[in-house]
Amino acid sequence: MGENRYDCRAAGGGCATACAPDGRRKAPRLVLAGAGGSSAAIAAHFRRLGWEVIPADTVADVRRLAVRKRAAAVVLPADAGGESGWLACAKLVRSAPKLKVVLVGGERTADAERLAAFAGAAGFVSEADGPDAIARAVGVE
Repeated sequence: MGENRYDCRAAGGGCATACAPDGRRKAPRLVLAGAGGSSAAIAAHFRRLGWEVIPADTVADVRRLAVRKRAAAVVLPADAGGESGWLACAKLVRSAPKLKVVLVGGERTADAERLAAFAGAAGFVSEADGPDAIARAVGVE
């Protein structure tokens, strides 16, 4: 974990990861809303990459947890039931511009990708693309 040492105080604080009292960065946080049957695989993949994964049951939980836990990224289903994932994405990005939101849906089409960009998402990923594609959309290689 030596590569994860970063002095948040020297950088002026306010980073997208939570900071320990001594100023060192904790693991980045991902809020994961039900992304279909692939949620467990997404969570396992991000944990292997050193992220803390915070599950959320509803879109309202996503917004609350993303702000309260100072998440670096959110994964939302495009069709969340109740409130649309597209609308939730737009609200999240408007309230937290540095937050990277990835929408997960069915087939990846040019229309879906344009709508995701319009909503402010970091990307639109098909469930079939897998966790690697979500990590790339968040900016993790």
